[in-house]
Amino acid sequence: MCIYTPDCCAIFYPIWCICFGAVGMLLGILMATSHSPHSDVVSFAFSIGFAVLVIALTYVIAGILMMLGDRLNNKSLFKTGIILSYIYPIMFALALYPIIVHLVAMVYLHSFKKNRWG
Repeated sequence: MCIYTPDCCAIFYPIWCICFGAVGMLLGILMATSHSPHSDVVSFAFSIGFAVLVIALTYVIAGILMMLGDRLNNKSLFKTGIILSYIYPIMFALALYPIIVHLVAMVYLHSFKKNRWG
């Protein structure tokens, strides 16, 4: 069982990023492909949907890089994943749950990084 430890968080948070980012990507695709009879609304919906898609993609990439950094014992991959993982919670700061999970995870991930690589 996983109890709030840095090692456990290094497993949980990349999986969280990949899953949550994938859901965000699906929502972005749905928003970008929504149709409306008015051309202004279509272009606005496409722009917002595309932005959500790109931001969610950074979250998926962040999770993959953190997971690879952990598995391959590569500090730079792990650190790049951590940096990329800041984009999604900042852009969607009004959704409190992702930013709270992110802030709590960052405390443990920085501790994990310090313990593992110094």
